[in-house]
Amino acid sequence: QYAVRYPSHFRISIWNRTATIYNRGLGRQLASASFADDALLLFLDIDLLFTGQALLNIRQWMLDQSGKTSSCFVFFPIIYSIYSTRNSSTAIDRRNGLFSIYGFGNVALRKSDLERFGGWETTNHYWGSEDVHLFEKFVNRSMNCDVFRTVEPGLRHVYHQK
Repeated sequence: QYAVRYPSHFRISIWNRTATIYNRGLGRQLASASFADDALLLFLDIDLLFTGQALLNIRQWMLDQSGKTSSCFVFFPIIYSIYSTRNSSTAIDRRNGLFSIYGFGNVALRKSDLERFGGWETTNHYWGSEDVHLFEKFVNRSMNCDVFRTVEPGLRHVYHQK
């Protein structure tokens, strides 16, 4: 609906998975190359349920913080993880799941900040760690960039086996 209303603001790309061995960092780095340096990027894992309000919240947080305390602002939302598929409820409830502070694959940032801090790890050919490494780059150089984490109840990770 938003993509139709604002075609210049939304872009969805599908990459040919058979062209190379799976590499999430490389895929994200290649996708970011399609945008201008001042573009606001939002990377979400494919196994998330998300609400329109969550997207509006993230966009507004990014716009509100832009240039306030530093020239760089990165948001790693804390998402709700649903325990298992046995329970079909996605409601936020301690019986259904928990907010996971250890996930870093979902992130909002400006393309210029992503590039300035070295981009996504592109040599990883196994599951995970490229998101942790990106988070660590921003945290370890925190004097140069504000890193923000808070719960976003409109982002929910659906349980699946690894």
